[in-house]
Amino acid sequence: MHQTTMYCPKECYDKRTLKEDPLKEFFDLRELQGRRRRREEAQITEHIAEVVEQTLGGLFAVETWLRLTFGQSYPPSRRNTILFVNFFWHLALGSTTDATKLLKSHSAAADRDCLRARRTRQKDSRNLYLASQQPQGSSSGSSNDVISNARLTAMRPRKFRRIEVEGQTPSPEKIFIRIPALPLLSGNTLTQNPLSSQCRKIPRNPGTPIKQEGSDVVTKEFPLTFPKTPPFPFPPIVPIPLLLPSPSSSTKCEDTKYEDEEMFLCSAASETPQHLYDWPELRMGFPPVWSESRQEICETLPYFRSFHGGVYQNGGVAKGYLLGGFGSEGDCFLHGGRLIISHGGGGGNETVGIDKQVKDQRGGDKSVRALINNCGGGTPVLLLVDEHYSKFPLNLGEKNIYSAVLGFYTIIATWAESRCVDGTDVVRYKFAFRWCKGQGDPWWIKDPKEPSESMDTPKYSAPHVVHRCDACGNTSPCVFSTGWACLNPQCAQFWKWPDGQPSVGFDYNPEFLDLREPPELASGFDARIVPPPPVFDSVDEFTTSFEYTRGWHCQKCGRVSSRSAWEHYECAYCRDTRSIGGKVHIAASLKCENSLPRAFRHTDFTIAENSGIIRGLAKKYDGDFGGWGMCQSFVLPNNRGTIYHIRGSETLNEDANRLLEDYQTQASAGALLFRRHPLKKHMGIRFSAFLFLMPTYLLLARGKLLSSYFSQNAGKAYQYVGSSSHTVPLQDACPAVRDAHRLIQNRVAAVLEGSHRFNEVLSVAYLEQQSMSYHSDNEHGLGPVIAGLSLGSPAVMNFRLAAKLAPGARHRIELSVFLQHGDVLVMEGTGVQTDYQHTVIPQNFRIAVTARQIGAGNVTALKKKKPIAVARRVP
Repeated sequence: MHQTTMYCPKECYDKRTLKEDPLKEFFDLRELQGRRRRREEAQITEHIAEVVEQTLGGLFAVETWLRLTFGQSYPPSRRNTILFVNFFWHLALGSTTDATKLLKSHSAAADRDCLRARRTRQKDSRNLYLASQQPQGSSSGSSNDVISNARLTAMRPRKFRRIEVEGQTPSPEKIFIRIPALPLLSGNTLTQNPLSSQCRKIPRNPGTPIKQEGSDVVTKEFPLTFPKTPPFPFPPIVPIPLLLPSPSSSTKCEDTKYEDEEMFLCSAASETPQHLYDWPELRMGFPPVWSESRQEICETLPYFRSFHGGVYQNGGVAKGYLLGGFGSEGDCFLHGGRLIISHGGGGGNETVGIDKQVKDQRGGDKSVRALINNCGGGTPVLLLVDEHYSKFPLNLGEKNIYSAVLGFYTIIATWAESRCVDGTDVVRYKFAFRWCKGQGDPWWIKDPKEPSESMDTPKYSAPHVVHRCDACGNTSPCVFSTGWACLNPQCAQFWKWPDGQPSVGFDYNPEFLDLREPPELASGFDARIVPPPPVFDSVDEFTTSFEYTRGWHCQKCGRVSSRSAWEHYECAYCRDTRSIGGKVHIAASLKCENSLPRAFRHTDFTIAENSGIIRGLAKKYDGDFGGWGMCQSFVLPNNRGTIYHIRGSETLNEDANRLLEDYQTQASAGALLFRRHPLKKHMGIRFSAFLFLMPTYLLLARGKLLSSYFSQNAGKAYQYVGSSSHTVPLQDACPAVRDAHRLIQNRVAAVLEGSHRFNEVLSVAYLEQQSMSYHSDNEHGLGPVIAGLSLGSPAVMNFRLAAKLAPGARHRIELSVFLQHGDVLVMEGTGVQTDYQHTVIPQNFRIAVTARQIGAGNVTALKKKKPIAVARRVP
């Protein structure tokens, strides 16, 4: 493959360029300079993420510079943005060599993807279009030539003249940006406007009102400064005018459309813009319902419980939809958010920094089908927005908000589109969401410029006009201004004009974007976004049921928080708390004799065929209070170890019965700090060469991810639990923990030969439907014997081979042991942990107490272990 050499002027390597516009608005030099360079250091990654996201107008400055450099040929992917920041990041750290290597690596792409080739195509397309224009905006050729040239440059043919305003001549180092008619806008994307050669610099004052001929829209001009030498390794080109609305104009027509789309494009101007809406004073300045992590949303809202996807559906109907990331081409946030067009349903690229479609969507995909069902049945869907949704008018990231709830919407239209990605046509589905009537005005709008529910006679446009395709018989609305095309991907005429030519235009039909009559919520529809909180301080019911595992919505600040403490709910922002009382479980109420698994009705274990596990002889042991019990052993193959199931009895379980009650009462009183600790590792932590660019919106599980159970560690620090701050000395632990440690010690001594002393006790509480996934206690420094006491409801403990010993996807259960209240299970031998994984599935509320012998090696490894880097506000 032919490789292209990238043009690289020497001026680009001058660090003083970093202090010029627009780079000085993007890089925080006081933070970047003076920092010692450390490759692959997590702290550097976190720091860059904060600089990119928190710098005012940072990403907008990058997009503006690239638009001025490449014009309309700037690709929809974010590859150039990544290269832009990465290049100057290396340069700011003083590494000219790495910056040069980066450019050479980027230049090795194919000719059609390299930046010089894009530059050439952009130049040719612009020349073709300008050749069809005469001064004063008249056409030099036929109208067909103009339309053909407009298609080549992906622009609509549009002609207008400029009305000159007298004033002083601007300084030569400033470029004035001009604002044409607003209907050329699409979302918040800067669009090149087809200008004639007559449009040049004319004497004027910054901010002088400009009125276009034949239009009632009054716009303004603002200066936008740039360095004399382009701060990037590409030759300079003639700047292309940008689009910028005039927020202070008082002469707008009442029916002017798109008036609220481009609020944030003014951030590059020299004046401070004013928003089109005045935002209301919310509770403590926050949205009505918001969170800092996806887990908080999924554990609290019944309408959105998808930890990894943007669509939550149940029973073939979409319940919740998340507007996230940077969206896709054609996404819109119109009429103050009453009309939203979004691409959803999956099929996107998961590579960090690349925003594109990589495979076709199909109407039979679960998410797409669910959204289509909502459209056909008129079922409302709850819309949420995250901090990276660029079209939302509020900056959620300023207040560390990951996501906020918008409200209920109805899908009023759905259609399929064909887009070209890397030379391949892919199908993506678009959905138009309409704000539902009965919710009042959107909470982010205080003084709406559009029809409000409080108005007596609101005016809305007529319903959409649809056309029927002669080829397939399906109907499709006229979505685009270039004409009607069949939008059924199964049709042979899909995405083609009536003359059979492929569609090329992507500008929406203004009539299609008009505001229609809002649908009303059905009388029987449950419009409660957040379910009512459970009963606090209830002494007549148990507080270990599933509803008490859900999150809590704070009425003071609006944040939803996961339940992280046993004894109370606590808002993670304002620290408002609600105590949790409840009845205490006794062992007799948790026996669950009528719901025993079929496999354990006549035995308390199962062994898989050809597993190699040998069942040993049952052994009688003597316990306390003159009682006795039975112990069943299981010998693992290849000398991997032995598993002992030490059963309890009614006489021996007197201590276990008391322990179950003591654990609950001491945890409710706060003496035993049962907490859901953050997991050190989860799927949301993914490191990439460009993680610092977009550290959060592509990660699978953003934010702090809490464990699905309550726990406390006593004695020696244990790596699985985390730092020593989650561990209390064994002598300072509550009485229930010390008594459980003594019971386990006595049971193990009665069965196993030799002396086994445990110096660490991990207590874990599982509420209803909570469990721990497959894992192994394979850590350096752990003793060969691990013993666990089971309290409360029965549970099934499964063992399977580790992945390294299971060929392919063979993860069958090798051994299952049925644990009842008061039983102790002992794992002896390092092979049990290195070659097997285990999990425990309780039937109801259960407490597990595990004792280990931790040597100095484990403690040393815990101290030396580097901290895990979690991206800021990482699902």
